[in-house]
Amino acid sequence: MNKNSGIISVFALIVSILAFAMCFWKCNAKNQTETQTANSSELVAAALLEKPEMVIDALNAYEIQQRAKAEEAAREQIKPYLEQVYDDQVIPAIFNPEGKMVLVEFFDFSCGYCHRLYPEMQKVAQANPDVKIIAKPVAFLGPNSLYAAQAVLAAGEQGKYVEMYNALFAINEQLTQENVDKAAESIGLNMDKYKADVASDVVSQKLNDSQSLAQKIGVDGVPTLVFNGTKFNAGSADFIQTKIDEAKSAQ
Repeated sequence: MNKNSGIISVFALIVSILAFAMCFWKCNAKNQTETQTANSSELVAAALLEKPEMVIDALNAYEIQQRAKAEEAAREQIKPYLEQVYDDQVIPAIFNPEGKMVLVEFFDFSCGYCHRLYPEMQKVAQANPDVKIIAKPVAFLGPNSLYAAQAVLAAGEQGKYVEMYNALFAINEQLTQENVDKAAESIGLNMDKYKADVASDVVSQKLNDSQSLAQKIGVDGVPTLVFNGTKFNAGSADFIQTKIDEAKSAQ
């Protein structure tokens, strides 16, 4: 548990005890004398000692409440931008382009977690042909991230965004401009056009738009996923599948 979690837990414990005591006191205040009030405090303490699980229950309820508030705040933050998030006209879907539900990933090619999530996203796509998956690049991790993001968008100018996306995630070493260009060559791009597009204002604007959108919806790390109007982080197909199943069951 980190420091902030510890502070929250201690605070929640204090709140739960005070809330329990206040509730107990209010329910009996009309008929209590000062002596009875003192006795009530003793009863509260005795009850907590006898059933300490009440504190755990209160902590759990508090954490659930705080999580729900955070999720609702995140929903409200991204709501004005959902149409842009789900749009696949500029950056095409990487899986199931005809899917009716939409799962979006904001990713960075230099991110190790994104590389680990890549095969998990493939599993999700195979298990859910009705879920369109869009991957939108950002470049948070330095110049090689920037070049790779520009490269995949440049490949998109030749209709090969998906092929370049897959080729770059197949690289199992640190990204460099050289191995990014080799990936571009391996998928049959016109290299003169590719080089020109990588440095073009068109590609730069597309990347800026993707990064600006990520900032607007509060993406502060990658991979970040957006599905069913909610934003979350995930590292496994099973976790993502849970989100999909919940959305489908609510329809």
